[in-house]
Amino acid sequence: MRTKRLYRILSLICLCVMFIGCGFSDKKTKNNEEKSEYDMVKEMISRPVELNDRQKEILESEGLPTDYNSLKDKQKESIIKIEMLLEYLEDKYGEEFEYVEFYRDDGGMLIARAVDDGKCRDFQSGLNWNPTKGEYTYVDQYDKVVASDKYEELLKQYMAENHPEVEFFDNIHVEEFDGSEKEVSNRNASASVTIIMKDCYDDKEKYKELGQDIGGWMNNDKFGNVLFLIVMDEAVYPEANYYSYTRLIQEDKSKYRFVFDIRDGKIDFSEREN
Repeated sequence: MRTKRLYRILSLICLCVMFIGCGFSDKKTKNNEEKSEYDMVKEMISRPVELNDRQKEILESEGLPTDYNSLKDKQKESIIKIEMLLEYLEDKYGEEFEYVEFYRDDGGMLIARAVDDGKCRDFQSGLNWNPTKGEYTYVDQYDKVVASDKYEELLKQYMAENHPEVEFFDNIHVEEFDGSEKEVSNRNASASVTIIMKDCYDDKEKYKELGQDIGGWMNNDKFGNVLFLIVMDEAVYPEANYYSYTRLIQEDKSKYRFVFDIRDGKIDFSEREN
Protein backbone atom coordinates (compact mmCIF):
# COMPACT_ATOMS: atom_id res chain seq x y z
CA MET A 1 0.00 0.00 0.00
CA ARG A 2 2.81 2.33 0.99
CA THR A 3 4.67 1.42 -2.21
CA LYS A 4 1.64 2.29 -4.40
CA ARG A 5 1.20 5.59 -2.58
CA LEU A 6 4.90 6.41 -3.04
CA TYR A 7 4.64 5.52 -6.73
CA ARG A 8 1.69 7.91 -7.19
CA ILE A 9 3.57 10.73 -5.47
CA LEU A 10 6.65 10.16 -7.64
CA SER A 11 4.46 10.08 -10.76
CA LEU A 12 2.82 13.41 -9.82
CA ILE A 13 6.26 14.96 -9.20
CA CYS A 14 7.44 13.76 -12.62
CA LEU A 15 4.37 15.20 -14.33
CA CYS A 16 4.85 18.52 -12.56
CA VAL A 17 8.49 18.65 -13.59
CA MET A 18 7.50 17.88 -17.20
CA PHE A 19 4.86 20.65 -17.29
CA ILE A 20 7.15 23.16 -15.58
CA GLY A 21 9.97 22.17 -17.92
CA CYS A 22 7.72 22.65 -20.96
CA GLY A 23 6.60 25.99 -19.60
CA PHE A 24 10.15 27.19 -19.15
CA SER A 25 11.11 25.79 -22.55
CA ASP A 26 8.24 27.61 -24.30
CA LYS A 27 9.04 30.81 -22.46
CA LYS A 28 12.70 30.51 -23.34
CA THR A 29 11.89 29.88 -27.02
CA LYS A 30 9.49 32.81 -27.06
CA ASN A 31 12.06 35.09 -25.44
CA ASN A 32 14.67 33.96 -27.95
CA GLU A 33 12.31 34.79 -30.81
CA GLU A 34 11.57 38.19 -29.31
CA LYS A 35 15.26 38.87 -28.86
CA SER A 36 16.26 37.66 -32.30
CA GLU A 37 15.19 40.86 -34.06
CA TYR A 38 16.63 42.91 -31.23
CA ASP A 39 19.96 41.12 -31.71
CA MET A 40 19.79 41.69 -35.45
CA VAL A 41 19.18 45.42 -34.98
CA LYS A 42 21.91 45.63 -32.36
CA GLU A 43 24.36 44.01 -34.76
CA MET A 44 23.14 46.12 -37.69
CA ILE A 45 23.62 49.49 -35.99
CA SER A 46 27.01 48.52 -34.55
CA ARG A 47 28.56 48.03 -38.01
CA PRO A 48 30.45 50.92 -39.64
CA VAL A 49 28.00 52.79 -41.88
CA GLU A 50 28.78 55.42 -44.48
CA LEU A 51 25.59 57.34 -45.15
CA ASN A 52 24.73 58.06 -48.78
CA ASP A 53 23.39 61.38 -50.05
CA ARG A 54 19.77 60.24 -49.84
CA GLN A 55 20.13 59.18 -46.21
CA LYS A 56 21.77 62.49 -45.34
CA GLU A 57 18.95 64.43 -47.03
CA ILE A 58 16.34 62.44 -45.06
CA LEU A 59 18.13 63.08 -41.77
CA GLU A 60 18.52 66.77 -42.61
CA SER A 61 14.81 67.05 -43.44
CA GLU A 62 14.02 65.60 -40.00
CA GLY A 63 16.42 68.01 -38.27
CA LEU A 64 18.86 65.25 -37.30
CA PRO A 65 22.67 65.04 -37.56
CA THR A 66 24.03 63.73 -40.85
CA ASP A 67 27.00 62.12 -39.07
CA TYR A 68 26.06 58.48 -38.39
CA ASN A 69 28.04 58.28 -35.13
CA SER A 70 26.16 61.29 -33.76
CA LEU A 71 22.79 59.54 -34.08
CA LYS A 72 21.01 57.71 -31.27
CA ASP A 73 20.52 53.95 -31.65
CA LYS A 74 16.85 54.24 -32.68
CA GLN A 75 17.76 56.89 -35.26
CA LYS A 76 20.50 54.64 -36.65
CA GLU A 77 18.03 51.77 -36.90
CA SER A 78 15.48 53.96 -38.72
CA ILE A 79 17.84 55.43 -41.31
CA ILE A 80 19.24 51.96 -42.13
CA LYS A 81 15.78 50.42 -42.48
CA ILE A 82 14.52 53.31 -44.62
CA GLU A 83 17.35 52.68 -47.07
CA MET A 84 16.68 48.92 -47.00
CA LEU A 85 13.05 49.51 -47.95
CA LEU A 86 13.81 52.09 -50.64
CA GLU A 87 16.37 49.76 -52.24
CA TYR A 88 13.87 46.88 -52.09
CA LEU A 89 11.21 48.97 -53.87
CA GLU A 90 13.62 50.18 -56.54
CA ASP A 91 14.90 46.65 -57.22
CA LYS A 92 11.36 45.29 -57.42
CA TYR A 93 9.75 47.95 -59.61
CA GLY A 94 12.67 49.54 -61.47
CA GLU A 95 11.60 53.02 -60.38
CA GLU A 96 13.00 55.67 -58.05
CA PHE A 97 11.16 56.21 -54.76
CA GLU A 98 11.35 58.85 -52.07
CA TYR A 99 10.87 58.91 -48.32
CA VAL A 100 7.76 60.46 -46.77
CA GLU A 101 7.58 59.04 -43.21
CA PHE A 102 8.87 56.08 -41.21
CA TYR A 103 7.48 54.20 -38.19
CA ARG A 104 9.57 51.72 -36.20
CA ASP A 105 6.62 49.61 -34.99
CA ASP A 106 6.50 45.91 -35.98
CA GLY A 107 9.82 45.78 -37.78
CA GLY A 108 9.36 49.10 -39.52
CA MET A 109 6.91 50.75 -41.90
CA LEU A 110 7.88 53.26 -44.57
CA ILE A 111 5.49 55.69 -46.22
CA ALA A 112 6.96 56.36 -49.67
CA ARG A 113 6.01 57.59 -53.13
CA ALA A 114 7.39 57.17 -56.63
CA VAL A 115 9.52 60.16 -57.63
CA ASP A 116 7.91 60.32 -61.10
CA ASP A 117 4.33 60.01 -59.83
CA GLY A 118 2.68 63.28 -60.88
CA LYS A 119 -0.18 62.54 -58.47
CA CYS A 120 2.17 62.18 -55.46
CA ARG A 121 0.37 59.10 -54.16
CA ASP A 122 1.74 57.76 -50.88
CA PHE A 123 1.80 54.04 -50.10
CA GLN A 124 3.11 51.72 -47.39
CA SER A 125 6.05 49.37 -47.43
CA GLY A 126 7.16 47.37 -44.41
CA LEU A 127 9.60 44.94 -42.82
CA ASN A 128 8.38 41.81 -41.04
CA TRP A 129 10.76 39.81 -38.90
CA ASN A 130 10.86 36.05 -39.60
CA PRO A 131 12.24 34.41 -36.41
CA THR A 132 12.55 30.99 -38.07
CA LYS A 133 14.80 32.24 -40.87
CA GLY A 134 16.38 35.00 -38.81
CA GLU A 135 15.76 37.62 -41.48
CA TYR A 136 13.33 40.28 -42.65
CA THR A 137 10.64 39.80 -45.27
CA TYR A 138 9.43 42.78 -47.28
CA VAL A 139 5.86 43.82 -48.10
CA ASP A 140 4.48 46.80 -50.00
CA GLN A 141 1.29 48.24 -51.49
CA TYR A 142 2.74 49.91 -54.55
CA ASP A 143 1.06 47.27 -56.69
CA LYS A 144 -2.25 49.04 -55.96
CA VAL A 145 -0.85 52.30 -57.33
CA VAL A 146 0.26 50.46 -60.48
CA ALA A 147 -3.16 48.79 -60.71
CA SER A 148 -4.89 52.17 -60.38
CA ASP A 149 -2.91 53.52 -63.35
CA LYS A 150 -3.84 50.51 -65.46
CA TYR A 151 -7.49 50.86 -64.50
CA GLU A 152 -7.35 54.53 -65.49
CA GLU A 153 -6.10 53.57 -68.96
CA LEU A 154 -9.05 51.21 -69.36
CA LEU A 155 -11.53 53.86 -68.22
CA LYS A 156 -10.16 56.47 -70.62
CA GLN A 157 -10.37 54.01 -73.49
CA TYR A 158 -13.96 53.13 -72.57
CA MET A 159 -14.99 56.79 -72.32
CA ALA A 160 -13.33 57.69 -75.63
CA GLU A 161 -15.19 54.88 -77.39
CA ASN A 162 -18.58 55.30 -75.71
CA HIS A 163 -18.82 58.90 -74.42
CA PRO A 164 -16.48 61.06 -76.50
CA GLU A 165 -18.58 64.15 -75.68
CA VAL A 166 -17.50 64.03 -72.00
CA GLU A 167 -14.52 66.18 -71.01
CA PHE A 168 -13.19 64.85 -67.71
CA PHE A 169 -10.30 63.84 -65.49
CA ASP A 170 -10.35 61.17 -62.80
CA ASN A 171 -9.06 60.01 -59.45
CA ILE A 172 -8.92 56.22 -59.13
CA HIS A 173 -8.00 54.00 -56.19
CA VAL A 174 -7.86 50.24 -56.73
CA GLU A 175 -8.42 48.69 -53.30
CA GLU A 176 -8.21 45.01 -54.29
CA PHE A 177 -7.63 42.99 -57.42
CA ASP A 178 -7.34 39.35 -58.32
CA GLY A 179 -3.61 38.79 -58.40
CA SER A 180 -4.04 35.38 -60.06
CA GLU A 181 -4.71 37.20 -63.34
CA LYS A 182 -1.75 38.88 -65.02
CA GLU A 183 -3.55 42.05 -66.13
CA VAL A 184 -5.75 44.38 -64.12
CA SER A 185 -9.19 44.80 -65.68
CA ASN A 186 -12.62 46.19 -64.84
CA ARG A 187 -13.61 42.56 -64.20
CA ASN A 188 -11.08 41.64 -61.53
CA ALA A 189 -10.62 44.82 -59.47
CA SER A 190 -12.34 46.68 -56.67
CA ALA A 191 -12.09 50.35 -57.57
CA SER A 192 -13.16 53.69 -56.18
CA VAL A 193 -13.52 55.90 -59.27
CA THR A 194 -14.10 59.65 -59.13
CA ILE A 195 -14.89 61.34 -62.44
CA ILE A 196 -14.82 65.13 -62.51
CA MET A 197 -16.45 66.34 -65.72
CA LYS A 198 -17.49 69.54 -67.44
CA ASP A 199 -21.21 70.23 -67.62
CA CYS A 200 -22.35 69.06 -71.07
CA TYR A 201 -25.96 67.86 -70.81
CA ASP A 202 -29.13 69.98 -70.70
CA ASP A 203 -31.09 67.24 -68.95
CA LYS A 204 -30.02 66.27 -65.42
CA GLU A 205 -31.27 62.72 -65.98
CA LYS A 206 -28.61 62.22 -68.63
CA TYR A 207 -25.95 62.36 -65.90
CA LYS A 208 -27.71 59.56 -64.08
CA GLU A 209 -27.82 57.57 -67.32
CA LEU A 210 -24.11 58.23 -67.85
CA GLY A 211 -23.28 57.03 -64.33
CA GLN A 212 -25.44 53.93 -64.76
CA ASP A 213 -23.64 53.14 -68.01
CA ILE A 214 -20.15 53.57 -66.52
CA GLY A 215 -21.29 51.62 -63.44
CA GLY A 216 -22.39 48.75 -65.66
CA TRP A 217 -18.92 48.71 -67.21
CA MET A 218 -17.32 48.68 -63.74
CA ASN A 219 -19.59 45.95 -62.39
CA ASN A 220 -17.98 42.56 -61.79
CA ASP A 221 -18.74 39.40 -59.82
CA LYS A 222 -15.55 39.54 -57.75
CA PHE A 223 -15.62 42.86 -55.87
CA GLY A 224 -17.81 45.84 -55.07
CA ASN A 225 -17.02 49.18 -56.70
CA VAL A 226 -18.09 52.78 -56.29
CA LEU A 227 -18.35 55.61 -58.80
CA PHE A 228 -18.46 59.29 -57.83
CA LEU A 229 -19.62 61.52 -60.69
CA ILE A 230 -18.95 65.22 -60.10
CA VAL A 231 -20.21 67.80 -62.57
CA MET A 232 -18.65 71.27 -62.76
CA ASP A 233 -20.03 74.34 -64.55
CA GLU A 234 -18.15 75.36 -67.69
CA ALA A 235 -16.89 78.46 -65.87
CA VAL A 236 -15.57 76.45 -62.90
CA TYR A 237 -14.18 73.38 -64.69
CA PRO A 238 -10.97 75.12 -65.90
CA GLU A 239 -10.05 75.66 -62.22
CA ALA A 240 -10.48 71.97 -61.42
CA ASN A 241 -7.61 69.50 -61.38
CA TYR A 242 -6.45 66.46 -59.44
CA TYR A 243 -5.35 68.62 -56.49
CA SER A 244 -8.04 71.33 -56.44
CA TYR A 245 -11.35 69.56 -57.07
CA THR A 246 -11.99 68.62 -53.42
CA ARG A 247 -11.50 72.26 -52.42
CA LEU A 248 -13.94 73.38 -55.12
CA ILE A 249 -16.50 70.89 -53.77
CA GLN A 250 -16.03 72.24 -50.24
CA GLU A 251 -16.59 75.74 -51.61
CA ASP A 252 -19.91 74.54 -53.16
CA LYS A 253 -18.65 75.11 -56.69
CA SER A 254 -19.76 71.75 -58.08
CA LYS A 255 -23.05 71.64 -59.98
CA TYR A 256 -24.04 68.01 -59.30
CA ARG A 257 -22.61 65.16 -57.25
CA PHE A 258 -23.82 61.62 -57.84
CA VAL A 259 -22.81 58.33 -56.20
CA PHE A 260 -23.24 54.90 -57.78
CA ASP A 261 -22.63 51.95 -55.44
CA ILE A 262 -21.94 48.91 -57.61
CA ARG A 263 -22.10 45.39 -56.24
CA ASP A 264 -23.73 42.01 -56.81
CA GLY A 265 -25.02 43.02 -60.22
CA LYS A 266 -26.86 46.05 -58.82
CA ILE A 267 -26.19 49.78 -59.02
CA ASP A 268 -27.57 51.90 -56.18
CA PHE A 269 -27.88 55.58 -57.07
CA SER A 270 -27.86 58.60 -54.74
CA GLU A 271 -27.32 62.33 -55.11
CA ARG A 272 -25.28 64.42 -52.70
CA GLU A 273 -26.28 67.88 -51.60
CA ASN A 274 -24.01 70.73 -52.70
